[in-house]
Amino acid sequence: MYIHIAEMLARNARMYPDEVALIERIPAESRRREITWQQFDERANRFANILTEKGVKKGAKVVHLMYNSIVFMEEEKCTGCRLCVEACPYNAMTFDMERNVAMKCNLCYHRVDNGLIPACADNVCLAHCIYFGDPDDIQRQINEKHLNRKKE
Repeated sequence: MYIHIAEMLARNARMYPDEVALIERIPAESRRREITWQQFDERANRFANILTEKGVKKGAKVVHLMYNSIVFMEEEKCTGCRLCVEACPYNAMTFDMERNVAMKCNLCYHRVDNGLIPACADNVCLAHCIYFGDPDDIQRQINEKHLNRKKE
């Protein structure tokens, strides 16, 4: 069952306007940025209006937000306008000039849907520096690693 993302954002912006909707954490830069539901809704509406102006029809499924919060794109529906690359608040989008499509990591949503973790967090990263899951659980894992290193 899916709820249209515009409906979800509008509802949450009304009900929880000042509560945090998204958190961007970049530990290496000691940076943390929060976006409220109201801000998220406003940015999504700006992006939707720009797409409409560029000819993308209302209701066209270009980007999907799944219940597990993974955002993925359907490359075959990309118009090549690059608006999503410019609008992404996290600079997570890239553009493939040869194929004329926007791209982003899909967090191996097919694995996550089957109870697995993304490949990058599942032993692809040889240094085991990539984590996936609940931020509190991840912080506990990191703290345990630090304690084990101090014991060695």
